[in-house]
Amino acid sequence: MRRYLENKRASFGEKEAIRLRETFQDKPWEWEEIFSWGWPKTVRAIGVGRAVMYRSDKWKKKGKYESYKHVCESKTPWELYAAPGFAIEGQKVYGEEVALGRERMPGTIATLALFLGLQAHLFERDARGLFLPEGDEGLYQLSLKNAKLAAGRTKSGELFLLIYVNEAPELFLFGEELDVEKDGIVG
Repeated sequence: MRRYLENKRASFGEKEAIRLRETFQDKPWEWEEIFSWGWPKTVRAIGVGRAVMYRSDKWKKKGKYESYKHVCESKTPWELYAAPGFAIEGQKVYGEEVALGRERMPGTIATLALFLGLQAHLFERDARGLFLPEGDEGLYQLSLKNAKLAAGRTKSGELFLLIYVNEAPELFLFGEELDVEKDGIVG
């Protein structure tokens, strides 16, 4: 079972999620919600993330939303993983299945914003195997209806972004320099 935090007292395991939410929003968190889902055993490495778009009232009066786009600033793009069952209509999704390492995942995540989209290069396959297209070729904009953008930190300290819909995880982004600061998402 996962929690997402959006004012209640926090236990030790929730402190990082609260810090992420308050840092991102630059205001105190307001509520928590219990999710019925757990972390999947495996995910599929489907490509690399280049930019994430979201809608938030961070730094603003509650309910006054603005759209934002964060382009990956890191030397290496974010690793993009899909939860089991993730599909893109009309597009074959390739990638190796890898263990998520559920024991390293947090018990609490921080919902940051409404998710608008993700620009990503997706793996393609030819006779030589999997490869990432270069430049604008193979660059997709993924949108998921009613999705939210969340962040969490693994037990080893690595920040990840999570895109979830209807309380089920869909996409994960991991990156060496990825973090949440007062300016929003960085890295």
